[in-house]
Amino acid sequence: MGSFEGYRVLVTGASGGLGSAAVRAFAAEGADVVMTYLSGESGAKALAEELAERYGVKVVPVRCDVKDESDCKALIACVRDELGGLDVLVNNAGITRDAPLMLMESSDWHDVISTNLDSIYYCCRHALKMLARSKKASVINMSSVSGREGIAGQCNYSASKAGIMGFTRSLARELGRNKITVNAVAPGFISTAMTDAIPEERREELKAQLALRRFGEPEEVADLILFLASDKARYITGQTIFIDGGF
Repeated sequence: MGSFEGYRVLVTGASGGLGSAAVRAFAAEGADVVMTYLSGESGAKALAEELAERYGVKVVPVRCDVKDESDCKALIACVRDELGGLDVLVNNAGITRDAPLMLMESSDWHDVISTNLDSIYYCCRHALKMLARSKKASVINMSSVSGREGIAGQCNYSASKAGIMGFTRSLARELGRNKITVNAVAPGFISTAMTDAIPEERREELKAQLALRRFGEPEEVADLILFLASDKARYITGQTIFIDGGF
């Protein structure tokens, strides 16, 4: 029996390294999961089928453009229809469009802010009624060390991830009376397709800046997400927890 048996979970942006790791972790612990993707339909469906067969849980892949409020509203309706309610919302969807500000196109600014920050507003707002009916509800928003450090060439990304930290603190204050916890997870450099694209020499330079001298693994971030959604974290709310190897 998994520690999340009977939980109903929504993970956005689940076709990427961090999102898929979170879906795997929840499914392995017995949760039913709705997972979203924007591209990579075949991979998302294959993952859902694999996990459903392996763990005997319900895993539903749903295509959703999280920067579109109507898509997010339809997504929450799908969660209600497929799972019958919601206990854990993991707002993981995110993109980068890096460039120095002088060269950053307006579309790159708006796409990143919409995907990374507006989507959290949309999903949280439309999911709150279902979450309020749960006795074990939690919201986990994915931020980044970029929101704290302000990485050069990432004005759009850093702004969106810093915004998530403030949003998280405010929403935690609003929802505390409903016994809903709201926290943010801020990864550093994690071994995903995004960091694989960094040239090897640059990756080694970055690792030298980390106390642990290595990039993290998606499964390590997923473990933190599971902890924040668990009964062991019911007195933790409004926090941004960095998982960055000592950046």
